[in-house]
Amino acid sequence: GTGVIQLAARTPAMTAMQLGTLDALAGGGRVIGGLGVSGPQIVEGWYGAPWGDPLERMRDYVSIMKKIFARDGPVVHDGKEIRLPFDGHGSAGMGKPLKSILHFPEKPKIFLGTGARNSVIMTGELTDGWLPFGMRRHNVDLFKSWLEEGFRRAGNGKGYDSFEIQCSLPVLVT
Repeated sequence: GTGVIQLAARTPAMTAMQLGTLDALAGGGRVIGGLGVSGPQIVEGWYGAPWGDPLERMRDYVSIMKKIFARDGPVVHDGKEIRLPFDGHGSAGMGKPLKSILHFPEKPKIFLGTGARNSVIMTGELTDGWLPFGMRRHNVDLFKSWLEEGFRRAGNGKGYDSFEIQCSLPVLVT
């Protein structure tokens, strides 16, 4: 797994291609791409990208990656934060939808590193798993209710049996 890839550091297409390549090298079906938004200080100060609406950016990013992995056709996305092909300020107007040449027989899993209510709900709705931020034994029920709201939004019987949670556990070796 990647830990948490900051969305502003790579485009969704680059992330999908890197995860797909890594998954092919690892034997297929083993790679987990952890994604997160970071914070405005890093996004704007280090990556030179606008902070915008991080929740919508995460939704667009995951949706684009899923379209790339599906290979149903050239990828078009008309999101609130990300549009493919790009047609915004500075565009040459020559972008066209493309389809990955990589095939994904077993799609890499997508996890989100989230901790706020709306982002945890989206994690349950859109992804294969969760890298929880701020979950402790005294607030598990709160996070559980948020994930279950996301499962309800996803439909199709999505639940804990098809969703993975990977908590971090700090270890100090002395």
